[in-house]
Amino acid sequence: MDLEHYVPEDPECFGIYVEASIGPQGARGEDLFGFIVCTPRWLASDVSERGYLFARHYLILPSYDYGALVRAIKELLDETVNDLWDQTGAVDWQTFAKRLARYGQWEFEDYMSFEQAKEAFGRFLERHGVDAVRFKQREEEEMAKVMERLGGPDKFTGKEASEIRDKLFKEFGLPT
Repeated sequence: MDLEHYVPEDPECFGIYVEASIGPQGARGEDLFGFIVCTPRWLASDVSERGYLFARHYLILPSYDYGALVRAIKELLDETVNDLWDQTGAVDWQTFAKRLARYGQWEFEDYMSFEQAKEAFGRFLERHGVDAVRFKQREEEEMAKVMERLGGPDKFTGKEASEIRDKLFKEFGLPT
């Protein structure tokens, strides 16, 4: 969507999801931060439909105005940098991104490394009384069967992995 030329059906009652690519100046790469950009009237209609509304990661404007949208995000960036600089005398990207994630949904929010995810899954199995070694053996057995059926590992996709995980969760009595 071309936000600069976008015109909502009702500029005073709209809600759209917008992602901003933001990264450290002079460095390669950017991270995505998402916002629901909306008006108070749109919020009111959403609240009256559901009876409630959670509002983290919202940017509320009186009406659709591309310039105001860009200005709001730029001011948020400037205020965040200035606040962190005043507190620490320096601004590193991770601290900045975590602070910004209070306002926009950061693509790496709640990110876990593979090792952290493996450890967390091990704790999950332990909490449910499942032997992690036995679970892994059964997973490998099921993967081998599926890969043989498909004709090799290059045809194995996330769909098959999900089906195996669902089967094993049921087999081991784990919640899904």
